[in-house]
Amino acid sequence: MFFKKLFGILKIVILVVLILLLVFNLFIIAAQVILKDDMPKVFGYARVIVVSGSMSPAVEIGDMLIIREADKYITDDIITFRSGESYVTHRIIGFDEDGRAITKGDFNNVRDASPVSFKDIEGKYVLRIPKFGNVLLFLKTPFGMLIMVITAILLIEVPHISGRIRNRVKNAKQKDSQE
Repeated sequence: MFFKKLFGILKIVILVVLILLLVFNLFIIAAQVILKDDMPKVFGYARVIVVSGSMSPAVEIGDMLIIREADKYITDDIITFRSGESYVTHRIIGFDEDGRAITKGDFNNVRDASPVSFKDIEGKYVLRIPKFGNVLLFLKTPFGMLIMVITAILLIEVPHISGRIRNRVKNAKQKDSQE
């Protein structure tokens, strides 16, 4: 009985997480395609998937970072900023006379060529989830979304199907014992 309740609770938790992931992915895709926003934010928070080793060992390739917009950035903050058509996540090592951030990747030998203007900073690092970026990249693919939908359907339907099978077996045993 305990395991049945535990399985029911676990099933609901997994189902909610899958639905939230699916909705989040659809929101991200819609914001990127329809609104042309390549870094959509929810309540000032965004997610970043690390694709280079320039911040190793603090941040590794495949990690997912949660960043948050801030009113002020200080030395030693790890920030994500727009650099041309891409994003870079590096550490602030100081500021120039115009108040622009001087940045450098922890693994790099030299600082970045250009200081970063406040308007180009998307946010600062608040949370790192190791290797979860790789999972999110997979779940954003059509095949990954299909896997999420199939998993959700299975979580809902398998208990019903197994219950029907148990009832049939139970009924067959009762029928056999009556004969």
